Parts: sequence; C-alpha cells; structure tokens
Amino acid sequence: MGYYTVLPGSRPEDNDMILYGENAEEVQILVRSESRIPEVVEIEDEDAHRQTAVVFGLRHAANASKSGEGTSALSKIQVLLLSMFVRNQPADRVLHPKENELKMKNRLRQEFNWLIKNEVHKVFNQLKEVLEAAARRYPVEIAEVETQVRQEKYVMATSTQTSQDQLKCILTITGDSITSADMTLKLHKHPNVVYHTTIAAESPWRLQQIQDSGNYLRMALSSLSLIPDQLQYLSAEEVLNDLDSVLGKVNSARSILAIPRKRTIDELMNSKNMKTLTPSLPSDLAVSFYLQAHKLIFAVYHLTQAGGTVKFETLQSESPVTWLNEVLVLLSVALHRAQQLRDKVSVFLQYQIHNVSSEATPVPIF
Repeated sequence: MGYYTVLPGSRPEDNDMILYGENAEEVQILVRSESRIPEVVEIEDEDAHRQTAVVFGLRHAANASKSGEGTSALSKIQVLLLSMFVRNQPADRVLHPKENELKMKNRLRQEFNWLIKNEVHKVFNQLKEVLEAAARRYPVEIAEVETQVRQEKYVMATSTQTSQDQLKCILTITGDSITSADMTLKLHKHPNVVYHTTIAAESPWRLQQIQDSGNYLRMALSSLSLIPDQLQYLSAEEVLNDLDSVLGKVNSARSILAIPRKRTIDELMNSKNMKTLTPSLPSDLAVSFYLQAHKLIFAVYHLTQAGGTVKFETLQSESPVTWLNEVLVLLSVALHRAQQLRDKVSVFLQYQIHNVSSEATPVPIF
C-alpha cells in the first residue's frame, strides 16, 4: 500500500505534483502551491500505478505550465525541477521523496556551477557590445567609444490638438544643444498677435537629457570594463552585485530619454534656457524643448488668471529623432539580456545554492 500527495484532482493528469511515500507522514511536496491545499490519498495497487502516476503527473504539470493551462501557474524553477525529475527517473522505480530531493539539489548545484562559469562573462561581453553600439549613436562624445558630435536639422510638426498656423519651429541641434531655432507662436486668446523668437549659436538651449543619459551609459561601460575576463566568480551574490550595478545605470540612461522629468511652470519660467531666447517672450509665456521616447517635443505654455486661479494653455509640436529610437532599442535589448541572467542566478538563491562547488559540471538544461 502506498500514499501519494495530490494537489487535488481525481486523476493523475489533473494533478500538479504527485510524490510517493511509504506512509502518510513521509509524504513531502517538493514543489509547493500556496493557492491549493494538498490531499493524501491511498492507492491499493501501488506497484501497478506508482511509476505511471508519478511520471504522468509530473509531465502534465510541466506541460500545463509551459502552455499556460492548469489551475495553478508554476515558476521557471518549478518547471526545471519537474523536467529534471521526469528525465532522471529509471523506468522500474520511483525514488523516495527525500532521496529525490537530494538528487535534485545536487543537480541544481551542477547547473549553478555551469551557469557561473560559462554564462556570466559571456553575457557581460554581450552587454558591452550592445552598449557600445548604443553609445556610437549618441550625438555627443562618450569616453572609450568612437563617437563624434553631430549636427541635425528638424522641422517640428504640430500635433492634432494644435493647428499648423499656431506653432511653427525650425531648429538645429549640435551635440546636446539647440544652436539655432526660429519659432512663431499664435495663441487662441490673441489670434491677431504673433510672437516670434529665436535661439542663436552664441547662447544655445541645452538639452540636458542627452548629456545625463550619455553619462549613465558611460558609467555602465566603465563598470563592465572593470570586470576582468579571467575573473572567477565564487558566489551568486558576487555576480548579482556587478550585474545590478550595470543594470541600474543602463536603466537610468534609458529612463532619462524615454520619460522626461516633469517640471513645474515656475521652473520653466525661471530656467536658464528661457534667457537664451531673443527677443524675450512675455512673462505669461514659457516654452520647453525635451525628448520623450523617440521624439523631440516643443511645447508652449500660456498662463492665464481667472478668479484667482492660475491656468495655462498648452501648444505642442514634435519631430521624430532617428538616433534616439535606435538608442532606446539597444538599451532595451541590454536590459532584457541582463535581466535574463539575473533571473537565472536569483533562482538558485531560493534553494540556498549560493557558492560554486568543485564538482564536475554537466550540459545545461536552461
């Protein structure tokens, strides 16, 4: 007579996990499902059903997880454990849960050794190549990468909320600054008044986002260059420490370009850039240039007061920026690759596997 854990289901193919035990007290659940309550059922003909039930139940659980079916989702490490369990079982016997747990932990340690020794430096080198490719597309110089300051001209197109005759702007960007711009503004409340102002090369408008993003990218490349190819990592914590340092800088470089920092009207009115306009605009007008996702945005804010409440009207025009779109794609690729490695290393920490052992390493199953 034998006992099985069931997460619950009347048939083996309905179950997420089935493990055999000699008695009810010895039954263990190696893959836990917090949202389901395990049941222990008694099987009379244990010899006839044990192997089939265990293997079939485990295969079903792994397949259900991969296809998104089933009543409870399994994590990556659970699918890994299930596939290892099924693959490593001899045809004529099923291991006792305690014995199987030990085998799985040894197997996980071997996989961890392989990951640390073969994947970590490979991913770091890939990150360096991708980030260098991104750096070459910046219009400013970035240390240790062959880049050059570029000059590009943009004709801003009005958005759907702004008519073409309300806002016109032609500008030139050199590096991280607007060195030439010609702007014409016409407001709803003053349709017969046209405001005209310019930006000259002697007093450029600084696009701080470009420089800040480039600085974070430079720091990320510097962090990668400080990791020797022959460095032998001995623990998961060492890998995560270096990886998180790079991840944080790359994420900052991307976020600065994709999601600009919001500024108050007072900040815009009193900014140094507003003083570069010639002639100056009236005190109730403010303009702003910023990068958002793959576009350069030109925004105009008109302040009005009604009943003691300050309101403002917004006009906006934009233009796509080719290099910006390419940079964001490359930074996203780097973040995704780095996060993949982080997820793999972090999985082993859940099972108290922290350090590299001296055991032989097998072919990986990741």
